[in-house]
Amino acid sequence: MTRISDAKVRATHVSGMSTDIGIEFGMLLDIIRGREPDVELAPHSTRLRLHVQTVLSFLAGGVAGMVVYEAIGTRLLFAAAILLFAMAITAIIRARTEGNQITTR
Repeated sequence: MTRISDAKVRATHVSGMSTDIGIEFGMLLDIIRGREPDVELAPHSTRLRLHVQTVLSFLAGGVAGMVVYEAIGTRLLFAAAILLFAMAITAIIRARTEGNQITTR
């Protein structure tokens, strides 16, 4: 289905990215073996690299989160909540400031 719909980004996180890795790897093999003569190699290798980096980043983030949680416990959750709250407040203030500038012009 991914090949037929020409999907750019998978909606199913790691399992979809793993599927895309297989698809792009298969396309690269077909291009290298000459089965897809009119297709360029560069876009497929770029997408393959992106998908692999995404899956590895997801894995590294999960492992890092587990290690930090083991080290500091539930304080990690409070630290994450405070960080997200600060980011949200900053975005809200910026949006309101930009909104006021637009209405006063």
